[in-house]
Amino acid sequence: MITFTVQATGPIFTDPRLGERYDDRIVAMLADVGAYAQRLAVDKAPTGVSQPGLRGSIESELRGTPAARVQEVSSSLVYAPIQEVGRQPKRPQPPPGALLVWIARKLGVGDAKEARRVEFLVARKIGRVGTTGYRFFEQAFAQASPYFERQAEAMNAAFAAEAN
Repeated sequence: MITFTVQATGPIFTDPRLGERYDDRIVAMLADVGAYAQRLAVDKAPTGVSQPGLRGSIESELRGTPAARVQEVSSSLVYAPIQEVGRQPKRPQPPPGALLVWIARKLGVGDAKEARRVEFLVARKIGRVGTTGYRFFEQAFAQASPYFERQAEAMNAAFAAEAN
């Protein structure tokens, strides 16, 4: 599972009672930021024949307890980490059958025996050279971070004004 985490922190959250008092607003802000980051990750995720469900698997989830909330945007697909960071050279090659759909659609190989032969060659090349990752979660996090910071600063200021 690929996850990036945004946690509510700051001087106002050092007192757990204040965090509990303002939890509904913290939840709303983190849900808003999480939805924004999820849209960004979905927009930046690769599309194509080998990852038809990747974009649909990206979700946002709020976890934690009052004053300790965490917003996660993630995908639970087994190939999501490979799409995010790529595959290192000299690592095990993709398992048999994993590339057959891609080979049939992208390379136009229709014969099953020929497709398995081509798959072996492509998998061997991937195992030897590796692949480049798309870094779609990393890019989404980088783009969503300033938005989160603005929202958190505004919320902290409002909480501080109310606390005084």
